[in-house]
Amino acid sequence: MKGLGSLRAELSTGHRGSNPGIVAIVFTVLFVAGLVPVTLLVSETHFPAPVQPPEEIVAYFQAEAINVTVCAFLQFCSAIPLGIFTAVMVSRLRYHGAQAAGVLIALFGGMTASCAVALSALVQWTIAQPGIADDGALTRALYFLIFAIGGPGYSVPFGLLIA
Repeated sequence: MKGLGSLRAELSTGHRGSNPGIVAIVFTVLFVAGLVPVTLLVSETHFPAPVQPPEEIVAYFQAEAINVTVCAFLQFCSAIPLGIFTAVMVSRLRYHGAQAAGVLIALFGGMTASCAVALSALVQWTIAQPGIADDGALTRALYFLIFAIGGPGYSVPFGLLIA
């Protein structure tokens, strides 16, 4: 059993760790900034949708390799603060005595989402390298991998973190 002195010391110091608000802002800024180069804000084209014809998907990656590379870099960078945010929030919940399974579900969701963003960004960076987009079948396969990992592969676990 803790003595009154140790309880006061614990209450006065509070939870030690990164400020989750600042980490969340850094994640959001990097994530959104990563979307800017591949939207209509920068050029007349945008990141292709899976329903677009294969020729348009291949042509996009051939023509917009620099924008795709910048997007991939910023998206990869956003994965780090997302993982840190997850760890900080789970740590805070445990510090405040939360023992529900939801804490571990949030941990699973956040870390999975962080890994999905990082993996999707790495595949996106790969597709933007010289010569890769010259092979139409490879470009489409990598594109659908990016979409699967960065779409539902990211958003479903991110939803578990938020929930």
